Amino acid sequence: LALVGWTGWHLYIFAWMVVPIYVIYLICCERRTLSPRTWGLIALAGVVGLALVMPGLYPLLAVQLGGQADAEIYVPQDERTQTDLLAYVVPNRLHPVYGEFLTASYDRFKKNRNYVAFLGYSVIGLAGMGIWEARRKAVPWVLLAGFFGAMALGPVLRLNGQLYPAIPMPYRLLGWTPFVRLLKQPDRFNLVLMLPIAVLVGYGVCALQDRWSARRRGRLGWVVPYGVTTTSNIFADSTLVSSDNGEVLWKVVVERTTDWRCAANDVVVGITRKLAKKFPYRA
Repeated sequence: LALVGWTGWHLYIFAWMVVPIYVIYLICCERRTLSPRTWGLIALAGVVGLALVMPGLYPLLAVQLGGQADAEIYVPQDERTQTDLLAYVVPNRLHPVYGEFLTASYDRFKKNRNYVAFLGYSVIGLAGMGIWEARRKAVPWVLLAGFFGAMALGPVLRLNGQLYPAIPMPYRLLGWTPFVRLLKQPDRFNLVLMLPIAVLVGYGVCALQDRWSARRRGRLGWVVPYGVTTTSNIFADSTLVSSDNGEVLWKVVVERTTDWRCAANDVVVGITRKLAKKFPYRA
């Protein structure tokens, strides 16, 4: 975080947007799998990162909080610099083959005439596959991509050059905060949008590699829906016995469906979570 902060304040603002969202995900979905030591290390990393960047951050905060900030840095540019939703799926107008057919579309864009927001069809496809395959692991990255993508769209929706004031976007709720106002241009959120999308694409590439490896080994083919390839069910039981008289206090049996694409660690983690949810004694 400190290195990002010294690289550029805009990137530092983005970093502190990513961290809280990911921590919220950990609290809501992964708190049972994280030890107090892990939470302590996360908090320590935040404190150390803030301390290292404070020599450069303090003068800026002093000016802002003291009311001496130049009003020009807060000049809103929302509607002129927001991303057009269509720009995410319209290829670059400079493409050597079909770029000339896209000139009319880009003429209707504002910011995206020169700052291309096209994600790429292969990227969208791989990210979708990554979400489907990774499931729970993809949740925080989907949340981050959704948040930054929505913020890049500005205060109201712009589609194909047309503003829709009746459809407000999250930027309208958060645009008044000092850090978002410092960014001034909603389109800048596309800079950090690529981070969660890249992770989702990575999940998709891993899924393709797994399927290709399985195909080369003579197993099932490419397009096989999840669940159709079930090979076995894993059963596990857990028993709690009293140390005083040997009485059985609690016993449960859980089942986990698996197939050739399930990693052994994922199976163990899934069974452990099921057992933890059924455990009746809480601290």
